[in-house]
Amino acid sequence: MKDSWLKPNGEIIEVGDFMHNEYAYELLETEMGMEQLHDYMEEHNYQSASDVLHKRGWIRIKYNKAYLPRIEILGNCISLSRPERNTIDPRMNSKQLKVAKQLCEENDTTLHVAVNDKRFW
Repeated sequence: MKDSWLKPNGEIIEVGDFMHNEYAYELLETEMGMEQLHDYMEEHNYQSASDVLHKRGWIRIKYNKAYLPRIEILGNCISLSRPERNTIDPRMNSKQLKVAKQLCEENDTTLHVAVNDKRFW
């Protein structure tokens, strides 16, 4: 599997290893135009195009071949103070949770491990 975005409707968009932000930038540039995208990001204090997709409810999926966990499911941030049962910002909706659980099962990883920092597992 390739690193991917999980859209709010449950659709998976494969982007390739370490390509989340590049995909986000290309998508948003096509949608808004370069100047409007930069203005929008500056106005809302976003550091990357990925931040914009996260704000829209998109979730990052990252696959690891050389180390555990085999799959990571990431919102825009994670908690380092307590384990979570879902991504934090944004939280996955029911469609995304269903897909995430299926992907975790396919990669022999629990959802708890996929959404939390390794200090919690």
